[in-house]
Amino acid sequence: CALPISERLQIQRYSPSSIKNYNSNLFQLLTIASHKYASAEEIEIAAIEKYIFWKIKKDNISASHQRIILASIAKFYELVIEKRINLKHLYPQRKEHKIPNYLTFAEITKLIDVTSNLKHKSIIMLLYSGGLRLSEVINLKITDINSHTRIINIRQAKEKKDRQVMLSENFLVTLRQYYRKYQPSCYLFEGQNSIQYSSRSVQQIVKQSALKAGIQKK
Repeated sequence: CALPISERLQIQRYSPSSIKNYNSNLFQLLTIASHKYASAEEIEIAAIEKYIFWKIKKDNISASHQRIILASIAKFYELVIEKRINLKHLYPQRKEHKIPNYLTFAEITKLIDVTSNLKHKSIIMLLYSGGLRLSEVINLKITDINSHTRIINIRQAKEKKDRQVMLSENFLVTLRQYYRKYQPSCYLFEGQNSIQYSSRSVQQIVKQSALKAGIQKK
């Protein structure tokens, strides 16, 4: 019996978040297609074209989201149906040029100042001072922090590459206070019962602090 696509993607060392995105994108397409086609093998390119057009019109998906959907479909055909399909004509040909939405220094300062919980403050300070992605913050382990050399080691970052960032002197002061109070056992930030912090928890922390600071930006 062939392995499900999720397990095949795990074998190919795709990250959990990538696998989740693949499954989510495929589920909607296959659900819609099931009203017309008896099996996935019967789905025609024309049906995929209509689906992408529908997503653009209905959900106003971005060019990057469009690429992810198409990559999910192509990977499904390759791994499950064992067939390569050409979807190049459905990929965006023009790059989007959007002005980046960023926080000012004053907004960042206020965001940190209104956060009274020491753990939450440490997380926000690390996101900002280290320029870390959310996934990188929750995957950090105590052993990844070198306070002597003031280096943060980020393992298996984007594209499976390790990298290093500087450990801010201001953040180091707060980090030491946090460590003495919470004494994490493995991951730098842990929830109850020493369980790794979830991405959802970090999102809620930032959202709540932003509301307190009166910041409207996403």
